[in-house]
Amino acid sequence: MDNMKDKKLEDICGKENPFTVPEGYFEHLTQTVMDRLPERRFTTPEPQHISMWQRVKPWIYLAAMFCGIMVGARYVFAPSMQEVAENTQITSRMMTPDEAQEPSYEDIYLEDALMNSRMDDYSVYCYLTDVDDEG
Repeated sequence: MDNMKDKKLEDICGKENPFTVPEGYFEHLTQTVMDRLPERRFTTPEPQHISMWQRVKPWIYLAAMFCGIMVGARYVFAPSMQEVAENTQITSRMMTPDEAQEPSYEDIYLEDALMNSRMDDYSVYCYLTDVDDEG
């Protein structure tokens, strides 16, 4: 079907190109276009003086951004006053003998911290009792 349409177009228009270009047009095209452009001088810009503030400003903005993130995170993730009051009430009441036997979370944390501190028993004793090591 398409072949038939192509055949009819060839019969009507023919195979030759209907568009023509004047002789030597592309040989002188570049020079003709350049002659029509206005003359332009290129100058190099003078180097600008950059002040100390302009050099330091990005670093100050970066520090301010991190401070803002830290304050925001502290506000979002900090325990509320009610939680602090509840924890104070829990720790201020008397412990039963059974509770005294069980290690608390703080004791477990303290043990882990001491094990990872690479301090011997005597150094821990001196640290906790404020005994001078040298004397």
